Amino acid sequence: MTNQTITHSESRIFEGFRALGHVSNAIPCITRYIHRRRENFIVSCIGKSFNTYASQQLKLLSVSGTHSTDITCMSADSYHIYTGAEGKVFAWRRGTELKHTYGESGEDVIAILSFGTNVLALDKGGYFRMWNIVSEELQLELKLNDEPTILMHPATYLNKVLIGFKNGTMQLWNIHTLDIIYTFQGFGSTINAIVQAPAVDVVAVSLPDKQSIALHNLKLDHTLFVLKCEERISCLGFRTDNVPVLVAGTENGSLFMWDLERQEMVSHVEGAHQAPVGSIQTFPQEPMFVTSSADNSIKVWIFDMPDGSFRLYNSREGHSKSPNRVRFHGTKGYHILSAGLDSKFLIFHIYNETYNRSLGKTKISFNKSKMQKDFSINDGSYVPKIVDFTTESVANPKHHEDIAACHEGQTGLSTWSFNNTKRGDKVLILSKYKKTSRVGISAMCLCLTSCGQFVIAGYDNGTVERFNIQSGIHRKTYGAPAHIGTVRGVSVDKVNSVVMSGGADGVLKFWDFTTGEKFSALNFPAGISFFFSHRSSGLLGVGLDNYSVIIVNTAIPAVFRRFTEMCSSVLDACFSPDCRFVTASTSDCLIRTWDLPTSNLVDIFRLESIAKSMDYSPNGEFLVTSLHDSVGILLWMNKTVFAHVSLMPIPPDFEPPLISVPEIQHDADEEEIYQEYTSPDQLNENLITLSLLPESRWKNLLNLDIIKMRNRPKQPPKNYEAPFFLSGLTAQSNAVDGLPDDSMLLDDKKDNAVDLKPVTSIIPLSKFVVKLLQPEKTSSNYEDLCVMLGNMPPTDIENELRSLAPVGDESVTSLKEFLIFLHQIFSTNRFYEASQAYLALFLKIHADTIRGNDELKVLLQDFSRTLESRDSQLIEQINSILAFSSFLKSTLF
Repeated sequence: MTNQTITHSESRIFEGFRALGHVSNAIPCITRYIHRRRENFIVSCIGKSFNTYASQQLKLLSVSGTHSTDITCMSADSYHIYTGAEGKVFAWRRGTELKHTYGESGEDVIAILSFGTNVLALDKGGYFRMWNIVSEELQLELKLNDEPTILMHPATYLNKVLIGFKNGTMQLWNIHTLDIIYTFQGFGSTINAIVQAPAVDVVAVSLPDKQSIALHNLKLDHTLFVLKCEERISCLGFRTDNVPVLVAGTENGSLFMWDLERQEMVSHVEGAHQAPVGSIQTFPQEPMFVTSSADNSIKVWIFDMPDGSFRLYNSREGHSKSPNRVRFHGTKGYHILSAGLDSKFLIFHIYNETYNRSLGKTKISFNKSKMQKDFSINDGSYVPKIVDFTTESVANPKHHEDIAACHEGQTGLSTWSFNNTKRGDKVLILSKYKKTSRVGISAMCLCLTSCGQFVIAGYDNGTVERFNIQSGIHRKTYGAPAHIGTVRGVSVDKVNSVVMSGGADGVLKFWDFTTGEKFSALNFPAGISFFFSHRSSGLLGVGLDNYSVIIVNTAIPAVFRRFTEMCSSVLDACFSPDCRFVTASTSDCLIRTWDLPTSNLVDIFRLESIAKSMDYSPNGEFLVTSLHDSVGILLWMNKTVFAHVSLMPIPPDFEPPLISVPEIQHDADEEEIYQEYTSPDQLNENLITLSLLPESRWKNLLNLDIIKMRNRPKQPPKNYEAPFFLSGLTAQSNAVDGLPDDSMLLDDKKDNAVDLKPVTSIIPLSKFVVKLLQPEKTSSNYEDLCVMLGNMPPTDIENELRSLAPVGDESVTSLKEFLIFLHQIFSTNRFYEASQAYLALFLKIHADTIRGNDELKVLLQDFSRTLESRDSQLIEQINSILAFSSFLKSTLF
């Protein structure tokens, strides 16, 4: 077999699905207020693309397309989001549609400003350019003398922009006349941020070299006052809800707050971010602001504390350092557990990032004195990173923890609850380790039994221990010690009868779960580096230090398969859920997949970085990997689950293709963020379409006479009778006051009565009838007639139809036109239920007239045939659907 027979440029089995865990980077985020939704949107950069979040719940709404290089800056206005990349400026609509591209490749763009009908940009080379937003025409290009750092527009300054420079100066430019209006001198420090203050003519200027903020009046060129800070400032933000407060972010990740009236610092939040604060964006007229940072997080803060300071309101975060271990949790395969080098323990949902959760950073947040006894803490705050964890879906996860983890250089094992999304209050540790020094004794590996009750842990001193995760009590010790050297892998079979352990001594030992006695062992030519198992099949995978993977049948026990063609260390491996494939990653950036029944290598591909950890989903649909230099995790789709894939053996000399990593995507069913979908009046001409009118407009048209009869009063209204003692007073009072009595008024009415005679007059036709009788009507005219009837109340519809009746010897033109109108409406398949009701009422009112007119009979017969064909088609489709549903229920269920 030659290479030409199996050449391919992509993976046979896996296809990139999506990347998870990317939230933000060092590029400042921006905010936009969407008037239709009455909500602020947060746009954060994630490398070559950007995310859009809703501010209320930080729900991911959209992910942009991918640029060819990393984004260097962002800006926004009411219509577009502007990004700088490749030395160009891109304008995006709705966060996903690329509408305009400005400029050609050049120096990196460092600042973008939307200014009316133009967009302005500064690049590292000192060029200042301006384009028309719609036509993309370059209208201005000039070279600045100094290196610019920031660009902003002072409020109320028409056609003016303010440019900050690295040498500590600022220049006010008129972009129409291309003149420098004024140069502001004397700051003596690099300017990295200029923010408009709520007061006109005043801006805040960040001076990181001086660790200070200058409030400067542009109109007077006068510094009002200077605020000192303890750290280098990276970004600024003013409250916009009529409270004189300034917030600053620092390069150490802290947030400072000043009261501008008193000119003093009133609040300080240390460690708000684990990296320099990239931006502070305040929400218009709201006591809230958002911060972003290179630690892969965005956080929303609210000013609601009693002293006027702020607190954390909401956050969305990923790993700030690359995750070193990822595993699926649960039987459905929707959640991924990820432990990173940043000591974070996170939960990712593979379909909807709204369900992402944080189990917490491995921080001492409960019973601090007890935790300091159980863990060797250097700084008194954080437990070191998680090096291994184990999880099982237990029957009653609410009753106890179902996750255990071991930490770098620590003897104790921490416990976690997936259901409660928090860390447990128990630490699994031997009592003798609490009393003696724990130097040199660290937990290296662990596993959880399938029942979820026991944790088996291996230590670097060669011991293997069993704990009850529910009570935290130590239950059994296997061997004394179990291995010579570090224990690197432990596992348990499905029925809790056999415990397997492997160490750096290259020996795989089998222990009785209950008694702790060793009953078998296998020797390997190199040290064991890790375990991976498939409990249902009774198979155990063993990674060795000699770059090979061994599959062991634990029921015999004996070696089942050997895979030895690797030329670099094996970092992780896993079985597919059906135990057909074994997939492994090596330090040369390769991912290999073997067919277990035939022992053939059936897939191999290369990534741009090393895959440190991997795992299959419980249903086998996905493979998750974590990369050495990425803060996110990658999800790959297993194509063999969805389609037949021919897997021919791959020869040893095959050159694996380089596969690009999956892009960040949002769910296809996410709502459109800027415009709502408007359904057309009719999806298809062959589909019956309802009018969507309220039932009260058409359902009771045939029963109007019954409704009127039912609504009639049961008794005639009675005249008001005065009490017996007032009947005489009424007549007397009228006589006394000189007012005429009732009899006199009646006589006057009779004298003044006018004898009315019948007068013949022309009754004007209604708008509906006039439009009905118009000649040469089109289909749109008939639809307008149906809309007119739909807007009328039922009694008016009945009156309109009764007015069509001929009077005396008049022709039946109105009746014929109405039948033609209904016939046309039925032919379009629109207004189905309403037109049926109009036809029924028409026949009820004019049945006698139709019987005596041959023209109307002919029209009605044609109409009847059309109705029968439509009804037969509808009944046929309904019967077909019912038959197909019955077949599926009887055969599949």
